[in-house]
Amino acid sequence: MTGLEAATAATARAGGEAVTDVVEHGRLLMRTVEIAATITEVLRTTMRRLKEMHVQGAAPAVDHDLATERVIANLEARCQATAISNRAQFADSPTAIEGMCHA
Repeated sequence: MTGLEAATAATARAGGEAVTDVVEHGRLLMRTVEIAATITEVLRTTMRRLKEMHVQGAAPAVDHDLATERVIANLEARCQATAISNRAQFADSPTAIEGMCHA
């Protein structure tokens, strides 16, 4: 489903787990309001705990990705520092040192 076209009840039900509720078009707005009201009735403490579970559950993957980004950033910084140092050493040399880093 692209989200741009309406689905029939049969098509929606055939979608399996992606569909949690099927309503007639005339009841769509009313059902949306009902669902929103149900969401707002959830206690703040429950919502905080759910959010904490999601954050902690995602932490191993996110932490690994952030660590990888830090390594890449450090390598890029070291490459830039080396390029600057090399340019200073060979400033009078006819050989240009360009394109060493991918910045």
